[in-house]
Amino acid sequence: QKVQTENFDDIEKYNILYNPGRDYANRSIVVVIAANLPAKSIDLERLMMYGIKILDKLVEQEYVLVYVHTNLSSANKPSLAWLKKAYGIFSRKYKKNLKQVYMVQPTFWVRTLVTCFKPFVSSKFWKKLLYITDVSQLF
Repeated sequence: QKVQTENFDDIEKYNILYNPGRDYANRSIVVVIAANLPAKSIDLERLMMYGIKILDKLVEQEYVLVYVHTNLSSANKPSLAWLKKAYGIFSRKYKKNLKQVYMVQPTFWVRTLVTCFKPFVSSKFWKKLLYITDVSQLF
């Protein structure tokens, strides 16, 4: 409950995570732009709370996630431990109505890393994941 009333202007200004509207199937879209994440200087716990605030408004209905990997650098990468923690916090409530995950311009390294998580992630997730090499494929 506290998350919904919390002010996240300090996180929102980075434009890391946002809801731009709906897709062609009238599903909410959640966009994550990894290059906008100042991982070394942002409070990652607050970022997670902000993510909960954004998603809580959307997850009761079908939605899609667009993860944009373009222009990512080492300054934008959170630790693997934090990523695992974030995955654990986002319970079934957040996964149930997630219908598609578009991973835009992933590097070979990211594809390899994602594959390493395969034993720890539901088989349903892998059916939802689409790699997008060109942004025009989203439209």
